[in-house]
Amino acid sequence: GGGGGGGGGGGDGRHAALDVKLRFATKDDAEAIMRVVNDAYSIEKEPGGQYAFKNNDRYDVLADVMNDVQAAHAESRFVVATAAGTNDVVGCVLLHKPRAGESGDMCCEFGPFAVARAHQRRGVGGQLMAWVFKRARELNAKAIEIGVVNHRTDVLDYYVRRHNFTRLAHTRPCDAAYNCGNDVLTKKSHMVLLRHELSTS
Repeated sequence: GGGGGGGGGGGDGRHAALDVKLRFATKDDAEAIMRVVNDAYSIEKEPGGQYAFKNNDRYDVLADVMNDVQAAHAESRFVVATAAGTNDVVGCVLLHKPRAGESGDMCCEFGPFAVARAHQRRGVGGQLMAWVFKRARELNAKAIEIGVVNHRTDVLDYYVRRHNFTRLAHTRPCDAAYNCGNDVLTKKSHMVLLRHELSTS
């Protein structure tokens, strides 16, 4: 399965940091995950309410969320961020188990990665990304890779500027793994591949 992390990035205007707790997702979190992911990805909508380059939500059936949560076993985990003192899910990320990456070495892809729009620029995404880096190192991955749809220049800039990702020279077609296959695309699109080398220290 692919990554497609597009909902977690944000601008530079910072708000008060939100105290969150990270925990592994359960099936009971599926509806909240779907709500947070689709809320974050709704930034891709035009003023009229239609998505700019496709015609569906990131998660359009709850069963897809349930499948992702259930598939997130020991190596591949779905993590949610909850506001401290509550069980309110405000962010989430799915880290996929290591596999041979674009360069042939073992790497982890991640995504969806999302923070509810009301809580962006409060450090939630940074804490989720820190977990992704830590967990990928524990799994002996050499790098982290993600595909971002080419129209999301804001997200591409976010990963490069804030998390030291490098844009790879080649691209990948949009496909069903990102829930943006040719059947739902309304504009010519492709996935830009980004890579973050994990230090061994």
